[in-house]
Amino acid sequence: MEKTKITAPVKITKEVIKGQEGKEEEVDVWEYPEQDLQTLHELYERHAVLFNFSGKNRELSLNEKRKWVMERLRGLESIPGIEPEVSYHKRGRFTVMIESVDPAYAQYLRSLGSLRCHGSVVTIQAWKPPQPPPAEASRHRQSMMRDNYWVQFDNLSEGMHSFVQQRLKEEYPNNPIIEWLPANPDFLAPNHDSRVACLEVKSGAPPKLPEVWIFKRRTERITVFISSKSNPFCFKCRARGHLGMHCPQSGTGSGAGSGGRQPQLKQSMLVEADNKPGVWYINSAHYRGWIFDDNLETPRWIWVLSSTPTLKPDIYPPYDSRWRQAGAKRMEDKDVGYIHKPMIDEDTILDDKQRLQTMAELHKLGQEAEMAFLENKRAREEAERNQRKGEKGKGKKKKDSKRTHTGSREEEAAASQGQDQSSGMGEAGLGGAKVQSEGMNITPSGAGDSSSSSSDRHTRPGTPSGGSSPSISTRRDSGGNIMEDPLDDSKGGKDSEEEDRMSQDSGGDSEEDTEEEEWEDAEEEEEPETLAQWIRTVHKLKWERHIECEVRLAHHKHLRNLKQATSAGDDITSTNRFEWLRKEQEVNEFYAAQYAWKASPSNNDISVHNGNYAKQFIWPKTYQPQGLKRLEQKRKAQQEAEDKASSGTQGAESPARGVEEKEHIEEEKRQATILEAQINVLKDQNRELEADTINLLKIACSPQGDINAAAKLFARHNPGRRIIIPYRWNSGNLDWEVAIHKTLALISAKDSHCAQDKLKEQISEDLPDRAQMVGSLSQDREEWEDSAGGKQTVDYRPILLRLQEKAKLAEGMIWMPWQVVEAIPYGLLGGTEAAEWVARGAAILSKADVFSWKPEYIDTKIAPLVTELEWSQAGS
Repeated sequence: MEKTKITAPVKITKEVIKGQEGKEEEVDVWEYPEQDLQTLHELYERHAVLFNFSGKNRELSLNEKRKWVMERLRGLESIPGIEPEVSYHKRGRFTVMIESVDPAYAQYLRSLGSLRCHGSVVTIQAWKPPQPPPAEASRHRQSMMRDNYWVQFDNLSEGMHSFVQQRLKEEYPNNPIIEWLPANPDFLAPNHDSRVACLEVKSGAPPKLPEVWIFKRRTERITVFISSKSNPFCFKCRARGHLGMHCPQSGTGSGAGSGGRQPQLKQSMLVEADNKPGVWYINSAHYRGWIFDDNLETPRWIWVLSSTPTLKPDIYPPYDSRWRQAGAKRMEDKDVGYIHKPMIDEDTILDDKQRLQTMAELHKLGQEAEMAFLENKRAREEAERNQRKGEKGKGKKKKDSKRTHTGSREEEAAASQGQDQSSGMGEAGLGGAKVQSEGMNITPSGAGDSSSSSSDRHTRPGTPSGGSSPSISTRRDSGGNIMEDPLDDSKGGKDSEEEDRMSQDSGGDSEEDTEEEEWEDAEEEEEPETLAQWIRTVHKLKWERHIECEVRLAHHKHLRNLKQATSAGDDITSTNRFEWLRKEQEVNEFYAAQYAWKASPSNNDISVHNGNYAKQFIWPKTYQPQGLKRLEQKRKAQQEAEDKASSGTQGAESPARGVEEKEHIEEEKRQATILEAQINVLKDQNRELEADTINLLKIACSPQGDINAAAKLFARHNPGRRIIIPYRWNSGNLDWEVAIHKTLALISAKDSHCAQDKLKEQISEDLPDRAQMVGSLSQDREEWEDSAGGKQTVDYRPILLRLQEKAKLAEGMIWMPWQVVEAIPYGLLGGTEAAEWVARGAAILSKADVFSWKPEYIDTKIAPLVTELEWSQAGS
């Protein structure tokens, strides 16, 4: 124990294992210090001996093996029966390890070489450190390639390993090397001319390496071939884009592409789409893009992608389908049996899938918000109706009291004519009684009105439930304090003075509560009142929801790219095949669903209609079913009829226009409630994700050394490139928009291609006659001398092109609010270029607040940073 004592610090890590009932749990793993491990190995090499059993002796139990070794060691002693100072341990199924206290005794046992046991040989060998099994090393290699982004370098000659490592560190500083791995697994012969590097991905977008690196050593030219996780290299067909296990040329037939094993296509692999009967797809990634349409006059297989298909299916739907009922025959390898109709964009199909999922979540949230609004509205209408009934009853009592008072006065006047002067005192008494009776009849009504107005003043300022709009008898001064209207009677003034005195005496309300009430009052004041104001408010909320939703979808795309770059993909490093197959089926099903939305069979041909597909992305104004909506309208009509009947002629005199406007305002309020609920959730989600990402705003506001270094390195190796940002003013939403690719990548081009005729094909036919370059010559432009002594320039300044609002963009381009571009992770803006270089140039616009000005001021405000360009200069 003393000799094997741990002296170095112990490293403790976390590991997830499967516990009881298959549940995963996290446990601590203690790693033996490497320094002490070397000492331990040296100790065992001197004191330990291995007894290896062979032949029939292998079948002996471990206890029988130990008993035989113990008896032989006793027999070898000079004095029989004396127990040797050794310990017995297990070392595999057929080996017993002996540890001796005296290293000389262990050396004596090793000198024996072998012994005989029941007619078989037991060899005695020196102890050696245990070697990890090949499966363990292969498992580590697979886990590293599965969890990280890997790059393989082939054709590494002498001395090129360190040279490649140095170039990788300099050209990709944002992707540090995690670990170097062997190119071949352990079950194959080692290949030291190839190495695999696992890189760290920080920006979410994996690094884009070229297919070859060229090196020069004196007169020798060395070409190093590069393959990566996103661009693998097939060792069978020598092509890129797939691994050998998925090579389409690994065999013949439809099952090619599975490493020589050709799974035969079966009819059970065909799945019918849920949203359109007669549309079938094969649940396999190799046949993704093939759709069988049973609704055609002659059913056929249809290729719906723009790329060229590699495999053609030769299976058909079951016999109960129209395909079989029509008596059609198999059409193997016949052009007439296959139609090429590209209608699905592979670059954005997953984005559309995520958009539909996000909209479904927001639809559910909007439905809940709408139901709560309608319940509050019904409760509010019920309270108002009860209040009107109460006021009507009080008014009726008041009329009856006046009628009684008038009759008593007439009776008193008639009685007074028959009395003499001596009855004056009695008449005065009757007059006093008359005044008291009038006060008794009027006072309850006045007290009720006074108490209700006092209650309104208590609940309305601090409590939203006191009413949706302030009372007519109250107003606010410039400081936001509630003041009594001069039309109130002295009774109300006394009540208010009494309330102020009570509030001062109680001392229960703090200054903070008063400030909160004043803040709530200010918010209530800002609430729209007219129909036009509500329409503008709803329009602004819709635009805000659009911006927050686009940011949210961009974060989804960023996380998906990060997962594809670092986690399991469609290769041999995938661990959970069942999970992978489930996700694959979801994607294949979405392909078929997209075809069903876009395709419209016509005899033997197919026409593509994107209108039906675009309807899925339209936000509804209400989530209330038509049946409930009709019941709500019926209930509202009944209430209006009751109100008119109870109010008599007054209801007939009310203008119908006011009622209709009130209904429109309620509809706008309903939409505003739905939009606010959806916007708040989107903002919370975006705020959480934004904390872990870097966008243009962060790059513009704080220095980012790694990004600037990577951008500078890319610009030096790829000189003469420029970022182009077409923009326009959206007058409907009063915001700036920029033209970008559907993949959210900004437009870039070589300086030589920045000519009007070339950019018209890439961007729009409606390009302006002039262009602008925005940025500082001292901060956004760098010059240096190359190895030959020539001057080189790196210019990050982007080119701005202001387009008209109705300008039509080229295919694959969309208008996106600049607020979205500033807020999304910068790794999405690169596209085929380095994301750091694109972000470095686009951040110039954020730093200069170019798009924070209105159209009439933008030219004046950014003039100090603008360099006007003619198209001849831009294309030079």
